[in-house]
Amino acid sequence: MAITGKTRSRLLEHFKTEQAMLEAARRYDIEAFREAAGGAGERRAAQMISEVLGLHREGFLATERAGELLEGIISLLQGYARTSYARNRLRLTGPLEDSARAVASIQMCMAARDRLASFPRQRLESLLSRLARPVLPQPRFDSSVVLLVESGEEFERISAGPLSRYMRVCSAEDPSGLEDAEVVVYVSSMGRLDISRLENAVTVPSGARDFEMVPQVVLDYFTANRELWATVGEIRSILGQGSVCPGIVAALDRVRGRQLDFRTVEKAVLQVRDEMNAKLRSHAAELRLTGDEVLEVLGQGVPKKVREIFSGAFSAGRARMKELTGHDIAPFEMRYPIEVDGRELERARRSIMAQSGTSLFEERVRAARGLRDQGQSAEEEVRQALELDYEMALGAFAIDYGLEAPRAGKGFGLEGLAHLAIARRQDLQRVDWRIASGDHAVLLTGANSGGKTTLLEALAQAVIMARCGLPVCARAAELELPDELYYFSQQRNLNAGAFEGFLRTLVPAVTGNARKLILADELEAMTELEAGARIVAAIVDRVRQTDSCIVVVTHLAREISKYTKVRIDGIEARGLDADYNLMVDRAPKKGLLARSTPELILRRLAETSDGPEKTIYRELLEKVHD
Repeated sequence: MAITGKTRSRLLEHFKTEQAMLEAARRYDIEAFREAAGGAGERRAAQMISEVLGLHREGFLATERAGELLEGIISLLQGYARTSYARNRLRLTGPLEDSARAVASIQMCMAARDRLASFPRQRLESLLSRLARPVLPQPRFDSSVVLLVESGEEFERISAGPLSRYMRVCSAEDPSGLEDAEVVVYVSSMGRLDISRLENAVTVPSGARDFEMVPQVVLDYFTANRELWATVGEIRSILGQGSVCPGIVAALDRVRGRQLDFRTVEKAVLQVRDEMNAKLRSHAAELRLTGDEVLEVLGQGVPKKVREIFSGAFSAGRARMKELTGHDIAPFEMRYPIEVDGRELERARRSIMAQSGTSLFEERVRAARGLRDQGQSAEEEVRQALELDYEMALGAFAIDYGLEAPRAGKGFGLEGLAHLAIARRQDLQRVDWRIASGDHAVLLTGANSGGKTTLLEALAQAVIMARCGLPVCARAAELELPDELYYFSQQRNLNAGAFEGFLRTLVPAVTGNARKLILADELEAMTELEAGARIVAAIVDRVRQTDSCIVVVTHLAREISKYTKVRIDGIEARGLDADYNLMVDRAPKKGLLARSTPELILRRLAETSDGPEKTIYRELLEKVHD
């Protein structure tokens, strides 16, 4: 275990035992490590898991450029993650110490690829993007509910406890303010209080469980995460797995269905008022009064005919209110035009809210009773869904880049190899290339812009990915994984100090007993050409004495071969196409000293330029041919 000092002590304080800490690490429980480290970020938690498990092989990536290649691979991988959990889990990607773990990881990636291919990928990825860890909401105080407690001892306990953060707690000895409450929850021990006059009261027995008095202590957590449960339930349905989440969502929706916003009733009242007035106006056009009826009006009476019209409108209005709201109310003043009776509307409001409040409370208690034991199962399903995002990111990466599982073997045998940066191009030419175990050194020659550096990086990517437990970007691969990977990029215009520093990095690559793969791009550029050729030859001779392998991209293969016997592979330029684009066979040919392409480039410039420049390019081309 690499973690030491204060961090290790803090982790052990949280997990209690090393075994518990190890088990959490094996589950990749990033949240547990975040909590253990005092709220550390997920990335740091992922790093701690890696250190606890001893996952990574130190020193495998022996140069800065080799490390940059791994970072590029991780960046591509993280682009497929839909959650921060998966992105941080993918951050754990690195050279694995245990080859068996690497093989198992590759197999998991391939299984994820095949699994994803059988699912509706776009829909699944959309759902995964909605995932998060469940939130734990703070208690919300509801001033419309009063907890009326009969027992003095119980009142003291509840008042001092967490339930008081949800609602007002009132003693039966001083039951003031009950008339302002929409719901009164009477915690009865002896039943001394007569609450029959209260439409908005519900009774629970003394000693009831917290959720039976204040169901929000259970429901708030589930309500705050409703969309998460719905998402997880749909994900598991796609996977063909059972889930507790749809039941949770259904229970929450039943509670929500009992909640009443009285503004909907008020809106219905205004709508029905306008409908009643419109009906009265239509009857007014048909109304014909007799002389006696006119005299009755003058005597401030209301003719029977008019009373019947108003009565019909009122009955129709009451029926319409019942249809719209489910409540038998008619808060209207019987005059023309009909207006809303404010006092009657307020009375209706209090009655309706009392009925709605008690009904809602009872539904909340039923829901809390059913959900209180579902949290752990739901959270485990969330954890599995987050883990699925990690696996699906690997699977999608494998699908899109055409990755395949490498086989263990001797040397480096690659069929259909591609660099990740161009692997998805339609016009890609994949490369077949084999370096046998006895070929300790290869010089890679060929055309400018022919893909030598790209091929070298593609080989490095394949080796890195296999060591990290990832399939490789090739149709087939047989790889002998080295203990250390060195990648030397092109060095230009090195001064004396930089040249010395370069040699200090290079010499360890050709010393020691570790099996190394050394990839070097134009080493000769580090000094004048003759000295460069001699140095490369000396390095090749040194590597040949070990189990290591070196591949050098160079334009000085002919010069280097004067000083040592070495395999030379060539990437050959075939000429220019009709548009003067360079045509290159990017698959190296063994034993071919491929020429560079200055004459082809000059020919292209000579054919595509105008004026004096065209003349100069033609003169240069003639000199090259001479």
